[in-house]
Amino acid sequence: MRHSYLLYTLLFIFASCIDYDIIPLQHGVIPTCSDGIQNQNEQGVDCGGPCNTECYVPLASPCGDNLNDNTIVVVDDDDIGVDDQNLTTITCQPNEAFEEYRFTGQSINGEIEIILHTLEIPAREGTFDIEWSSSDNIAEVTVTNYGVDWWAQSGTLYVFNTPDGLVLEFCEASFRTNFADYYPVMSAKVICN
Repeated sequence: MRHSYLLYTLLFIFASCIDYDIIPLQHGVIPTCSDGIQNQNEQGVDCGGPCNTECYVPLASPCGDNLNDNTIVVVDDDDIGVDDQNLTTITCQPNEAFEEYRFTGQSINGEIEIILHTLEIPAREGTFDIEWSSSDNIAEVTVTNYGVDWWAQSGTLYVFNTPDGLVLEFCEASFRTNFADYYPVMSAKVICN
């Protein structure tokens, strides 16, 4: 009897010394950096804080909320008559023969064609330099407005892989054509479902 009293006393003392904040149980699981739960002062689910993994920070939309879905917006056209376009038909297809992905959007007064010189679409997001070139990981952008082709000369194409589909967006890219000395500036947002 005396030994059991001593055993209970030691257990009581030991239990009162445990700091339960050190390893709090959640859902009956000891917190780890791979439990699928944001706990133990993590900055996100299983990342940041005590975890060695940095948290994913989504790439911000470069145009903010200034673009509607499936539109081409002329930011500055130097008064040459290039109009905004609302795209009604979007097609997206890989072209394995040329190792590229082609996106086309039709509107009443023209179209946009975006060619990504890669077959590897980013899992979440990525960027492509806009150039008039067929080099790897380059985006070519052509906007046709009232029968005139305008080629993007510079800019960045942002690609977001979302639950709604693949979003391609560029802001204030400079365009040119063969017979004009002016360079309209355009932005666009195309969603491919």
